[in-house]
Amino acid sequence: MGRRWCRGDGRRGVTQAVAVLGLLGPLYDRALWPELGEVLRRAFKGDGALLLRNADQLTGRHDDGTYSNETEANLAVNCADGGYPRRPATYGRVAAAAAAARERAPRFGAYLVWSSLPCAYWPHPAELGPLDVKGAAPTLVVGTERDPVTPYAWARRLAGALRSGVLLRYGGDGHTAYGGGSRCVDEVVERYLVAGVVPEDGAVCPGIG
Repeated sequence: MGRRWCRGDGRRGVTQAVAVLGLLGPLYDRALWPELGEVLRRAFKGDGALLLRNADQLTGRHDDGTYSNETEANLAVNCADGGYPRRPATYGRVAAAAAAARERAPRFGAYLVWSSLPCAYWPHPAELGPLDVKGAAPTLVVGTERDPVTPYAWARRLAGALRSGVLLRYGGDGHTAYGGGSRCVDEVVERYLVAGVVPEDGAVCPGIG
């Protein structure tokens, strides 16, 4: 992962790991998807400047070479929420999971599994389970069918973990649905937040063209 893949900004080269981060970043924002074609065209010609820029934005890198704590905070959340392998024999279990993930998702599967390795050494166990808050109002969870970052299955699991969870399914693309161009999703969410109107559990908003 450390081998230089193409040139970056004149000071830093683009390794395979940086290239993966540079592709992951735009997947969070549907408006940036058309740009990915240009990013790849330049990279295959040896110019990885756009990949490097995207990777820096994703990891919170500042112009002076320092970083925000966004990556650390995200790692803390993931390790606390997920049932990741723990020691001992962690390496073998992660390697097996990475190989299986590569079969299902050749581009990012193994990379994402290996990125969870620090969770094996996290000092506190994951404690995500049924959340039963006495007197809690119905909690709306919105899941997008084809979210490249947060799978719809996770939204379904979250709604199930919340004893008061109500799931709204958006049959579209992109990371997050509210404010993403679907009038149906926006209206349901705003009625819920402003007027307390709770949709039927499992309600569906169609995707936009």
